[in-house]
Amino acid sequence: MIFQLFRYDFIHGIIHQWKKYIVVILITIFSCALFVLNYQKKLNLTAVNFSDLIFWNFRGMKSADSMKSMFITSNGVWLMLNFFLSLIVGVYIKQEMSGMGQQILMKSGRKCVWWFSKCVWCIFAVLIYYFIIFLTVFIISLYTGGQAPIVQLPILQRFVNQHMEMSISNHLLATYMLQMMFVSIAISMVQMMICITCPFVLSFLFIGVVLVNAIFMTNKYSVGNMLMLIRDINQDISSSYISIICIVVVILTMIFGSLYIKKRDIREINMMKGGI
Repeated sequence: MIFQLFRYDFIHGIIHQWKKYIVVILITIFSCALFVLNYQKKLNLTAVNFSDLIFWNFRGMKSADSMKSMFITSNGVWLMLNFFLSLIVGVYIKQEMSGMGQQILMKSGRKCVWWFSKCVWCIFAVLIYYFIIFLTVFIISLYTGGQAPIVQLPILQRFVNQHMEMSISNHLLATYMLQMMFVSIAISMVQMMICITCPFVLSFLFIGVVLVNAIFMTNKYSVGNMLMLIRDINQDISSSYISIICIVVVILTMIFGSLYIKKRDIREINMMKGGI
């Protein structure tokens, strides 16, 4: 039964959601084109490599009071990429709580297995989301002229700190990106749990609070800051700390969600939420 549920979630929650991933690709293409057209000549870059474009898409922003004219542009793509991930997670869980997923849950009678399958789906959905962005950036970088193993210094001086003297290697960038994926998985798991325990709209309100809070709060322990490369570089957040916290959040979410859904009738949950 558990493998059948995994297969069901993979087909309906990922493959059948291909239109949403097309939107992610278009957002990424738009963002990369924005950088190449606006900054390649301005920063005197002979080529734009894969690492440059990854940094650009996930850089986040400086604190709101220091953004000035860059504020809207810098926040736009970052907000779209992060909020669209929450849309993929939230909408699928909503559909599963009131559609075919509900019927499968009632027929199987194994609520904990159903919930565990959704948790595994959520983790894979986040990883595939990032993979699609990485693959899109890689293809674009083939045309923009570079596979250099660094984020070029002029880019870091422009967006992070004008006094920086060293580039960021691909190894360090990969570490930052792994941190970000861990955080995204933890946030998405919490969002999914909110979807089954509270009115559906509150799950998006939670994501909105996380993202908006990150714009104005520069505390390194703020969750949203961990989704920004600029904040990661400036604040030097511990990778071990992030990994441990995210693993704990994921485990607690799986346990709490399992206990909750085990005690409640799925139809009762839907009625409580007004038939989400």
